[in-house]
Amino acid sequence: MAPTQPFSSPHVHPSYPSLYLYPLNDTFIPKHISLHNDQRVTIGRDTKKTKTIIPGERNGYFDSKVVSRQHAEIWEDSGKIYIKDVKSSNGTFINGERLSSEGVESEPFELENHDIVQFGIDIIGEDNKTTICHKVEARVTCVFTNEDAHFAALSCWLEGELQKTRQTGTVADSSALSLTNNQPAISLVMA
Repeated sequence: MAPTQPFSSPHVHPSYPSLYLYPLNDTFIPKHISLHNDQRVTIGRDTKKTKTIIPGERNGYFDSKVVSRQHAEIWEDSGKIYIKDVKSSNGTFINGERLSSEGVESEPFELENHDIVQFGIDIIGEDNKTTICHKVEARVTCVFTNEDAHFAALSCWLEGELQKTRQTGTVADSSALSLTNNQPAISLVMA
């Protein structure tokens, strides 16, 4: 099976720089958030009151009760992508580390490829077993060029194939994939 476009709107040409977020749980679809023209993008929750902000693959909004309406901001500056928590209740975490205390704005944090970003926390029921609301958790890809976008699409496809394998317990027939992005090759052989 060949790699597919990671987004359902392939006719929209990507703009750079962009931040791609690939879900690590089933809380959202992959996101491609454009950061061109020095814009700051809000990460937040759909309020459902006005229905003017609908979570989509090309914005920073999520349908999750653990994400604050104004949770975080992301932006690009001088070839680097940054994030900061803007006084959220349930926190913004990078690679497991919370950026600031509840209700406190964080310092900017530089995002790098393969960072794990988490918005909010899992809310557990009174039985201490059932998850009532899931945190939003994603793998980060910073995209500045067409090569980065191609690598991101392949990574998205590979992650999808690996998830299918985990869910079904079956492995694809002898196939190999090698990905590079100015980093050592990642090689996977499935037998």
